Amino acid sequence: MIKPIVFHQKKNLPYYDISAKSDHKFEKPFLWLARNSLQTLSWSLSPCLLLPHQRLSWTQLWQHSMRNWVATTQCKQGEMEPTF
Repeated sequence: MIKPIVFHQKKNLPYYDISAKSDHKFEKPFLWLARNSLQTLSWSLSPCLLLPHQRLSWTQLWQHSMRNWVATTQCKQGEMEPTF
């Protein structure tokens, strides 16, 4: 028998259905606690964090393309080998 969740109703607290496994609404209870414990708290949107623009030298670009070529040719050769 499944018991209904009524603790939050008795204590007049909000109920948040969260999932730690899938990270679904995981931050909601913590935001509620922070908002109610710190009355002077003001919320702002976090800035979008972009990765710094990286420039590759010609040698780095060549090394990367060679690694990619070797990886793709090894996979193709492995697929062509007959399996008994």
